[in-house]
Amino acid sequence: MSEEMPDWLNELQGELQEAPETDGTEATTLDDLRLQSQLAEPTAAPTKNTRFQTPRALRGFTPQQRFILAVLLYLDVAFIGFLFLVMLGRFAIF
Repeated sequence: MSEEMPDWLNELQGELQEAPETDGTEATTLDDLRLQSQLAEPTAAPTKNTRFQTPRALRGFTPQQRFILAVLLYLDVAFIGFLFLVMLGRFAIF
């Protein structure tokens, strides 16, 4: 293993050593953060549409229909789980 440090770490260490010592006040910290955000390069806006896309199987349904399907699926799973617990004897009806 090499004893050399990577370039990015050397640059980071240099920035930390060049940073002025603060007296620990909140205002100084906020000023430092503000300065860093002004000096930072602006990030590019995302080019892809990041809006939520509905799965292909559900595109033909209205939101109300999808909600009803979700409720029915939940009730199916709950009922099957209840029957499973009754079969195992973990839950007695009477």
